[in-house]
Amino acid sequence: MSFFSGHVVDLLRLAEDEARMLGRADVEPEHMLLAFCRHGHGRDLLAQQSLAPRDLHAAVVRIAGEGDELLLGRLPLSRRSQEVLEHVVTVAAERGVAWPGDVEVLLALACDERAGAVLHEAGLVNLTELTAQEHPSERTPLDDAAIRRQLLAAALNEHPRALQVRVPAFERFTSEARRAVGAAAETAARLAHGEVEPFHLLLGCLQVPDCFAARVLAELWADGELGVVGEAIDLACRLGPHPSHQATGRFTEVARRVVAEDSLALAYRHGHRQITTGHLLLAVLDSGDRTTERMTRPHTQRLARTLVRGLPGSEHDTGPDSELEWIVLDALMRTLVLDFRRILPPGWTIRGSARSDIHLRAPQSKSESDFQIRPGWITAQPGSGRERLQQVTQWMLERFQAALTEIVGERWPAEVDGRPAPAHAHVVPDRYNSRLRLGYGDPEIPVLRVVEHDLLIHMMVQSA
Repeated sequence: MSFFSGHVVDLLRLAEDEARMLGRADVEPEHMLLAFCRHGHGRDLLAQQSLAPRDLHAAVVRIAGEGDELLLGRLPLSRRSQEVLEHVVTVAAERGVAWPGDVEVLLALACDERAGAVLHEAGLVNLTELTAQEHPSERTPLDDAAIRRQLLAAALNEHPRALQVRVPAFERFTSEARRAVGAAAETAARLAHGEVEPFHLLLGCLQVPDCFAARVLAELWADGELGVVGEAIDLACRLGPHPSHQATGRFTEVARRVVAEDSLALAYRHGHRQITTGHLLLAVLDSGDRTTERMTRPHTQRLARTLVRGLPGSEHDTGPDSELEWIVLDALMRTLVLDFRRILPPGWTIRGSARSDIHLRAPQSKSESDFQIRPGWITAQPGSGRERLQQVTQWMLERFQAALTEIVGERWPAEVDGRPAPAHAHVVPDRYNSRLRLGYGDPEIPVLRVVEHDLLIHMMVQSA
């Protein structure tokens, strides 16, 4: 296995979870196809054809149905999948690639009969041509001796490595549960935690209004000044890991198991077809995660009993993964609030989010809030994509400027040469380094820059 690049190894592990979610005991080529089309080049190729991973998933279900197997832990590759991987080596040699990546795996899968049938059912019949066109190779083909040398080097250098893949929102999850998983990853990034841990999944459930898990958790922190979500996040900051230099977005092995195995096992044992936030939260409580235990103590057992009695809850799948968009926009509001703190005049304070309104307090003020910015309309507005992301940030900048100007009694930030400094919000998309250029005045020479680049901003631009 070490002959393949690390990214390929990660996606092969993800293929096991795809098979498990479909109730299969072996990893077949169609499960590999699903995994390799959720990330990287496979996802990009699907998008070019106006397809999404859920389209492939639906094709797999139409062709092969869903099984009743429940196998936890590692799943074996079927003989057909092993043949695909053997063919990957041949494809890589023909392309002159010493270390096969996901492009070579996609080309090998396109030659498999089962994977080909799924692609044809989904409406993509030219994956080989499309992949070769988008990712041509002009390298000299490798001979057998070169392949043997690489295999020997891979065998000698094999060593354990941590998984790098993010847990996807599987189609078996309700839309609320998928949003909770997405919110968990966003929250871990916002808190600068290196990896997504089980307690982030608890926080993610809280951030999906009216879901089953959020209703069960509602009383735990209801009396706090910051609201249920704010109090829970504040507690997680105090009890959880220290901030990291870089949030990787990776799920720890325990968190991956909670999402991909334990929540599925709970749904299976209760005879439920879909996985809801109730199953997800119950799996979190049962995970043995130390931070979760400390956050929910002494109510852990009571919460678990309430969840078991109420499963599966009233959730049902209502839409595609685009419903994660409101989480992206809420995370954007939190990001801007934190960045505005950095540029506020001395003595000013700001707090809030897209759900709790944003409050400004002037120096020496006896009021808890001198000015409110109410972004509640954001979650109700139609539309999506980068244009909406830019629209929301522009609106936020203008409202913030209007608030400071009204309270201070003069234009803020200060005018330059008698001219006002208008707000500007410009999305700069890039596959590896997307950013939002936000500030006041000329975008190239701003009077005041709010933010130029942020890891979470990149994630949000990519999601928009």
